[in-house]
Amino acid sequence: YKLVKVNPTVAVTNKQAVMRFEITEVRDFTYNAIQPGETVKDYDKNIVYGKVVKVEKTPAKRYVTTADGRVVVAEVPDKLDVSIYIEGPATSNNSIILMGNNEIYVGANLALKGQKFTARGTVLE
Repeated sequence: YKLVKVNPTVAVTNKQAVMRFEITEVRDFTYNAIQPGETVKDYDKNIVYGKVVKVEKTPAKRYVTTADGRVVVAEVPDKLDVSIYIEGPATSNNSIILMGNNEIYVGANLALKGQKFTARGTVLE
């Protein structure tokens, strides 16, 4: 009996990858708690994704409707959008990318934690 069929056309690669993760509308103290070099893990599974290599902030913006019915982009006072760049070992083939044995997709919502922060956000790249 043949129990496992291996597809010889699927190539698996192991290398370092950088995941860009964005959290929106957070306060300044959350941004300040995220430090380069810090290890980042999955909040629920405690799986290590990698280390923070860069943190960027921009003023948080939101679409709002004005009194005359127009939709405009307005800054949210005292809030930031934060991009966290996380570098770690990744495995990939033609269909999936795994970081920390977890499938990573653009647009996926994840909960992450570090030594001094926890955050829910979205994978952007």
